[in-house]
Amino acid sequence: MLRTVILLLLALLVVGAGAYVLTAFYDAALDDYLIYALDDEGQLWWARADDWAADGEPCPGVPPFELSGFYDPELDDWIVCCIDGAGRLYQSGRERWATTGVPLEAPPPYALSAFYDAALDDWIVLALDGAGRLHRALAAEWTAMTGPCPGSAPFDLAGFHDPAIDDWIILAADGAGRLYLDTAGEWTALEEDCPAPPQRVSAFYDAAADDYLFFLLDSRGRLHNHRGDERLELDGRLSGGPYDFEAFYDPAADDYLVYAVDASGALHLWSQGDWLHLYSGPGGVVGTSDKQRH
Repeated sequence: MLRTVILLLLALLVVGAGAYVLTAFYDAALDDYLIYALDDEGQLWWARADDWAADGEPCPGVPPFELSGFYDPELDDWIVCCIDGAGRLYQSGRERWATTGVPLEAPPPYALSAFYDAALDDWIVLALDGAGRLHRALAAEWTAMTGPCPGSAPFDLAGFHDPAIDDWIILAADGAGRLYLDTAGEWTALEEDCPAPPQRVSAFYDAAADDYLFFLLDSRGRLHNHRGDERLELDGRLSGGPYDFEAFYDPAADDYLVYAVDASGALHLWSQGDWLHLYSGPGGVVGTSDKQRH
């Protein structure tokens, strides 16, 4: 019990208390995209046109949380899930969170990535633990997938299905500013000693380019675009970290979008070379919308 408490306290120190985590994705049924944030009290917030609205009851887990979401075309619905500081996986039931399976018995802090695999017609839920080991949630159990990533905690994780090669692309960013790619169960370093660690990573398949893109957000609030072996630091800088962000492809606009949330919960959009502040953090607005519910 004491060891668990100590690990949770360490996880809060490296991830950052008071931080918001973000997920955003395109929903084909709505022909629009959805943006959600989760605060350190477990409250899920939905980004409306000009403010945040609380969505359901708080997650009963313990911080720090990680959040991930995606659209499932088989269910014709969106899925939002989170993992808490004790390794418990939850799925949003719109009004209440439901525990899924058993806790992940691995050292915190955890990173989470969830996506839909069209070839398997199934959800893929992955977690990276504080020792750099990748796990997949299968039914009620967690299954170890790789040996430890050689980087150092805290990690961030990004994964998606690439239909061009019918395979998963899995990336991990470590606490020292290094970026790794999982290749057949082995981690390959793509670059080292990136500026201003730790960094967050987001990646997706771009149908227009028939290629995958990934972005990194460093601790200074600067966004980086990574293609192949080349990293490009983009213009613009956020303030008020720590941050979380999500980059995704919007087929309706035939373009990608990059959103970020800062420590206050303020929402930002990267646009034309700079960060555009959209609105401030959640102010207690409670509401639901037909847009949220299929």
